[in-house]
Amino acid sequence: MLGLGCKHKRGMVQVSWGAYILAATALFFSPAPLAAADSKSPPATPSFTPLPTSAFAELPFVQGVDLSPDGTHIAGLFGVAGEQRIMTMPLVGDRSKQVVIAVPDQTQVGWIRWVGNDNIIVGLTALMPVEADRWYISRVIAINRNTGKITRLLWDSGGQNASDVLWIPSDGGTEILVAAQNSIYGDHPDFWPAVYRVDVTNARKRIVERPRANIVDWGADHLGQVRFGIGYRDASTQSTLLFRSHGEGALRVIDSAKLGAEEELTVPFHFVPGSNNGFAIKETESGRSAVVEIDIPTGKAIRTVYAADDVDVEAVMLASNGAKILGVRTSDRETPLRWIDPAMAAHQKTLEEASPQSKVRIESLSADQSKMLVRFSTPDNPGLLFYFDAATGDLVRLAAMNDTIGGKRLSRGRMIRYKARDGLEIEGVLTMPRGRRDKNLPF
Repeated sequence: MLGLGCKHKRGMVQVSWGAYILAATALFFSPAPLAAADSKSPPATPSFTPLPTSAFAELPFVQGVDLSPDGTHIAGLFGVAGEQRIMTMPLVGDRSKQVVIAVPDQTQVGWIRWVGNDNIIVGLTALMPVEADRWYISRVIAINRNTGKITRLLWDSGGQNASDVLWIPSDGGTEILVAAQNSIYGDHPDFWPAVYRVDVTNARKRIVERPRANIVDWGADHLGQVRFGIGYRDASTQSTLLFRSHGEGALRVIDSAKLGAEEELTVPFHFVPGSNNGFAIKETESGRSAVVEIDIPTGKAIRTVYAADDVDVEAVMLASNGAKILGVRTSDRETPLRWIDPAMAAHQKTLEEASPQSKVRIESLSADQSKMLVRFSTPDNPGLLFYFDAATGDLVRLAAMNDTIGGKRLSRGRMIRYKARDGLEIEGVLTMPRGRRDKNLPF
């Protein structure tokens, strides 16, 4: 167990995290062939040797996996010897050249992202003592994949949250934008987050936006310019959107919403270069949420970028440089991800044709979208992780998501709807034992 300690003084909380363990442990790839999840697989037979219960509690091969911009390395939270480890590893060449970092006790990894091809940043949240209570404190570390060096970013911040990454450069630079609090006390000016430009290789920082009263969140464009802030007041439940046309100049209020009245701000996620236009997810006249280009200062809709008649748009997938939309995530349960970019739509189709009976999910992309990590899964198997090179058409298996289950087919589950005694229709998941048909069910 790695100890976590905390000491503070008025206006700040000094956080001392436990030391991280650096080890060069080999990542295990099972050499045994796994069953292919495609239409040519032989039909399942009723005979099946039950797996031990421990197999279903086994940590997945990797979570939060991210492909480096050049598509040659992966990073993620890997299951190693029954514990999760932060790891970077080459996909080609000598796979023993990896960095493995232990996660301290009572600490969670929220996300892992690449900054260029040589460094990753990791968002950490830990339960730590603050005064007479225990709080969740968030911080960021950077890890160099060549040396294994760990760099603590903004760990001298005195606030609760110091891990809000606003922007990551796409040109190979090492300076990112991070918003951080510097006090835990609501009556202190530093309680409100400031924005810093931080070098992930040495933790050097400079302030970009000083804290402003009631501004709880900041946003930047794809060039790394801070373009908006979101304000909030508890007493009135009033939220406001402050905006500037360029990276410099005064911020002014352009929108407000009463959260108590279930109103919402229209917050842009993409800024059209050379204009005050931006893209936002907004409800249209049809009552569905869509991606709409708006005039940001006035909120007036200019055109619909993407909309679907049957589902709501819930999130957007942008290219790594933030310059264009690749796809959207929708409320559709069957196919939540819909690619807008023609090339990505073509890649998805190619991968689905390779395994028609599988659910195909593109987990991560290289910067040029030519290389990707792809997960093939079915209702009766947690899936296999593959590396796909669109330029060559190569599809290479990396590992099974669950090493004990491997490519075995388990009992298949499916979505059903049934009526209760009072006629109410209920949605559920039905899983039948292998070899048994869904007849004579109790509903």
